[in-house]
Amino acid sequence: IVEFGILHIFLLCILDIPLKIQ
Repeated sequence: IVEFGILHIFLLCILDIPLKIQ
């Protein structure tokens, strides 16, 4: 399922942003 993979990466990046700022 390619769409799920892209969504997972997209969410991973969004969640990774606050971690980098912190």
